[in-house]
Amino acid sequence: IWTDLLGFAGIEVHRRILGLAHNADFETIADADLRAKCEAKALRFGRHIAVNRRQIHSIDEVNALAALVEQEKSL
Repeated sequence: IWTDLLGFAGIEVHRRILGLAHNADFETIADADLRAKCEAKALRFGRHIAVNRRQIHSIDEVNALAALVEQEKSL
């Protein structure tokens, strides 16, 4: 179930950014460049948890990854 959850969560991140059901949190960022940087980080995070779901074994690892992505320099 855990690996399915991570796969679903990663795809859901992409759907909320790229699909019609946009994330309200990102939509409220007025600065288009800042919004794009935030969305890019979220997409990298979502891709990583979906693609690498079999190597992620705990919520602590997910949280550590989120913190790492947050600290990354923007594109």
